[in-house]
Parts: sequence; structure tokens; C-alpha cells
Amino acid sequence: HDHKFDPIPASDYYALAGIFRSTKMLTPGNVSGWTKRPLPLPTPEKMKYDAYHQTLASLDSQIKSKQGELKLLRENLNTITLDDSSATLIGDWKESTFYKDYIGKGYIHDQHTAKGKKLVKFSPRKLKSGRYDVQLAYNSAESRASRVPITIKTPKGEQTVYLNQRLQPTDGA
Repeated sequence: HDHKFDPIPASDYYALAGIFRSTKMLTPGNVSGWTKRPLPLPTPEKMKYDAYHQTLASLDSQIKSKQGELKLLRENLNTITLDDSSATLIGDWKESTFYKDYIGKGYIHDQHTAKGKKLVKFSPRKLKSGRYDVQLAYNSAESRASRVPITIKTPKGEQTVYLNQRLQPTDGA
């Protein structure tokens, strides 16, 4: 509803909001905006610029190569994937598919309630003795928790680590 000191009526505000929300921006170009061109650089700066981009291209190439090696190593590992659908849930958890890139049918979240009282327990069966690399898949977002306790139990004892779900996972999952 309108207020005494509002600069525009609510109906005009929502009309403008509809226009702005449906507006599509054009890409840069000589008709819809400006033409992008590199600026000329003095010779010393040009040499630094070229060296930087050459180093950057080399590093990008090395990263792609290492990612390929990492993918091959992962494919050759004996892996066990446990999804939240097979976990034991303690407390009231909400199922969701809002954020993409999840494993299985979706994911669960605690609805920002009863912090520290809820639990998700994964129990792998028939594990061979040996070393394991425990990885978690999650979708990051600003609304996620920044300090999720993860307790890993082994025959040698327990270890708790903390996960910041606001940060994007390092391997994309």
C-alpha cells in the first residue's frame, strides 16, 4: 500500500519492477553499446603483458593436464558412494532439489533449526581394511552454514573436521 512519503505509488513501483525484470541486456557492440579494443601499451609494459599472458596460458594448460590425470586416478580407485537417501537421519530434515548438481534424487538440509541436535549418519558396509579418502558432495551458497561439523569414526578413533558450505568445493562436487 502507499505511504505518505513514498516518492512513487506502489502500483507504479511494481509496474517498473516488471519492466526492469523482463528487460534483456544487449551485448557490447557498435550498435548496442561500445566496441571493446585493447589499448596500446608502451613497449616495456607490452612485454610484461605478453609475458604474463604466456605464463597464464602455460599454467592453464598445466591445470587441464593435472585435472585429466586426477580424473584417471579417481576412475581407477575403488570408490564407495553413499547418498543421503541411504543414511540414518536423526531430527527433522527437509528434502530439496532447489540447488542443482546434487547426487541421487536431491539433498537434505536442516532448515536452519535445532542446530547441533540433528545428525546424518553414513554407515558403509563391508569395507576392506586400508586407507580411505573421505569426500563430501554439497552445493555451495551464501545461505549455507559456514561451520558444519563432520565426525569420521575409524578403528583408530574419531576425528572432527569443519566444512564451510559457503565455499565452492575444490573439485566441483
